[in-house]
Amino acid sequence: MSQGSGAFAAKTAGEFSGTPLPQGLIHIFLVILPAAEAILGVLITLGLLTRWALTLGGLLMAALVFGTALRSDWTTVGIQMVYAIVYYLLLANVADDQISIDALLRRRRNP
Repeated sequence: MSQGSGAFAAKTAGEFSGTPLPQGLIHIFLVILPAAEAILGVLITLGLLTRWALTLGGLLMAALVFGTALRSDWTTVGIQMVYAIVYYLLLANVADDQISIDALLRRRRNP
């Protein structure tokens, strides 16, 4: 774990002090969050394991919306909901994907 993600986790965890979530769980989630976002972002950008990446990204957004709603930060919840809708639309249309590593692998399997 880099110092950057640890510093982010320490700073952000304080914002959840008034919520019923356990601080240890919040800290672990926040330490893992930047790496998870980076990995999912790369997978989605490349179009590799797209269905899984979009599904996990949507679940991650659900967790973020839940935590942010407990903080009553409604402006941020609204922004996160826009991202959640984008994840839904991408996942609903993943079968139409033609320009990705997944599509290339499909074409090679089914000539």
